[in-house]
Amino acid sequence: MALAGGWAALKSLKAEAAQLREDMERLEKQGKQLEKEIQQLKVRGAQAQAESLKALEIGPYEMVVERIDVPDHAALRGLADKLRARPASEIFLMNPRGLCVTASGDSAQKTVSAVQLWDAVKEVGGGAGGGRSEMTQGKVDDPAKFPEIREKLKKLLGQAKKS
Repeated sequence: MALAGGWAALKSLKAEAAQLREDMERLEKQGKQLEKEIQQLKVRGAQAQAESLKALEIGPYEMVVERIDVPDHAALRGLADKLRARPASEIFLMNPRGLCVTASGDSAQKTVSAVQLWDAVKEVGGGAGGGRSEMTQGKVDDPAKFPEIREKLKKLLGQAKKS
C-alpha cells in the first residue's frame, strides 16, 4: 500500500515538473515577444524624434549630428536613410552604447563622403567599422566623447568646399 502511494506521489511530481517546464517555456516565449515589442516601440519613438531633428548649418552644408536611443545598427540605418531624404547633406547618429552610422547625401558625396566622416569619428572616439561613400556603420569605443566628435565633424565640414 505504501509503495502504491509512493508511485502516485512520484507520478504527481513528474506531472508537476512537466507543467512547470511548459510554464517556463511559455513565459520565456512571452518575454521574448515583449522584448521585441519594446525594441519596435523604441524604433518608432526614434523615428518620431528624427522628424524633429534640426540640421546644423556648417558652411555650405547642413548636418544632423545626434545621439539617439535605438537598439541596433538596423534602426540607425533606417533613421539615416529617412534623414538622407531631407535637405541635410551629412548625418552622424550614435546610440548610447556607441553603435553609429554616418551618411552623406547625394550632393555631399562629391566632397565629403560618409567614409571621411567615419574616419573623423574614429580619430576622436576610437572604434571600428566601415562602409561606402554614402553610408558607413561601426562602433565608437568611447561614446562619452560625443561632444568632441560633434566638434570634429563640424570642423571637417567647415573646411570642405562644396562643388
